[in-house]
Amino acid sequence: MSQFHPASGTDDFKNKALNWISRFSPFVLLDSCGYEDPYGKYEWLAAAGAVKTFGNWRDLKAECHKGWLFGHLSYEAHRQMGVFTDVLFPEKSGIPELHFFEPEVVVGQRRGEKTVFIHTRKASAEAIFREIETTDFPENTLPRRPFERDFEKAAY
Repeated sequence: MSQFHPASGTDDFKNKALNWISRFSPFVLLDSCGYEDPYGKYEWLAAAGAVKTFGNWRDLKAECHKGWLFGHLSYEAHRQMGVFTDVLFPEKSGIPELHFFEPEVVVGQRRGEKTVFIHTRKASAEAIFREIETTDFPENTLPRRPFERDFEKAAY
């Protein structure tokens, strides 16, 4: 179910939405940062919670999905797809090669519009809008970390 809501100060609403979705696992925020391209439809999208997850290419490919899917696929996912099977570098990062999820909630703003939309599979879109609107967004919540090099310039 989708609903559209006028959002006063859409940047503020986007920040509140980011704060709101961060309580879910998984969650993602995709932001165009105002960059206009001929193919983009959205200024920003936020997805929260998982109705269903896909951790490998076989399951993702088998699912004939026509709804929202968010996730990532790394270069190394070619192993699961049967492409470049002769190039098998060991996976070192601990990050899955492929992970997609069908979200419980999608919140976003279409490019050029002053309203936000909420698509939800479980809860009331109106209740989600009210929750996001009343969410406090602390100004500086990101920790400051010093820049650390992985290797020296000479090794580069």
